[in-house]
Amino acid sequence: MRFAALCPAVPTAIGALMLLGCASTPMPAIPDDPNAALELGAGLLPDHPQQARYVLESIDASAFDRAQRERLDFHVTQALAGSGDLWDAYQRARDFAANSRFSEYQPRLQELHYRIGVALLDRDRGYFIFGSDQEDGRIVLSDFVERYPTDPNTASALQRLGEEDFEAGRWDEARRRYERIIEDHPDSEWIPLAHFRRPMAQFNALVGPEYDLPSMRRARAELRDYLLVRKPERPDFREPAEVALRTVERWIAMRYEIDADYYRTLGNRPGEAHWLRVLLAEFPDHERATALQERLAAAEATGTPVATPPGEVRS
Repeated sequence: MRFAALCPAVPTAIGALMLLGCASTPMPAIPDDPNAALELGAGLLPDHPQQARYVLESIDASAFDRAQRERLDFHVTQALAGSGDLWDAYQRARDFAANSRFSEYQPRLQELHYRIGVALLDRDRGYFIFGSDQEDGRIVLSDFVERYPTDPNTASALQRLGEEDFEAGRWDEARRRYERIIEDHPDSEWIPLAHFRRPMAQFNALVGPEYDLPSMRRARAELRDYLLVRKPERPDFREPAEVALRTVERWIAMRYEIDADYYRTLGNRPGEAHWLRVLLAEFPDHERATALQERLAAAEATGTPVATPPGEVRS
């Protein structure tokens, strides 16, 4: 979604800023009457946000009552957004919300807050030189989901943040975003994606068979649950999950054998036998099941029983 959605009928920020960069935009004469100036600024907003900003920011609001001050404040926020100053618009929207919690503009302010965050994430880096836009967008949308947890746009904000985290390899953060969608927004359109991304984030966080057995088991359980319970029909969801499940199962089997090898090098044949039994119990159809059974029998024949089996995680 692009910037045009920030305000009703407001043109894209990119177009407005390119216009400002190519030619001088004439500014209108400002009426002496603050109410007339407010009406002029509001009227300019849809098509001329920079001119609207010029008019609105010149108004002395001291003569306004509370309702008119709130209207002016909201329109200035729109004008900032419409003229491309997204971060300033966010800060003003945030302060407005904090100071005028019961304003009639609050629903529209929340919508604007969300659109600002989306626009910052989407802003064309090929034109804009500000390298912090993406991080600013993450800040704005993160504030939005915490400030307005029940807003209709919150699930979409979590999805945008989750995708940003997923693409950047921030697996734990991505997982938390999608868990919130599942737990707090069960009727959201993003539920199918959230159920797919959650176990895939858990899987992608894995390093390999030599590390963190509990995390591998958790990933296997979540992938199995996703495939068996959710029964995804979309091939672009189902097939990567199936590949991930096969991969993590192979890693777990490898980890059990690594642990069996480790205890064998220590001369601890009961420890070796323990991990071979675990491997064969969980993977009876292992491609080397016969050889592993023979190895287990040899370990059991030469081993001395121990009171406590070896621990399941070796650092």
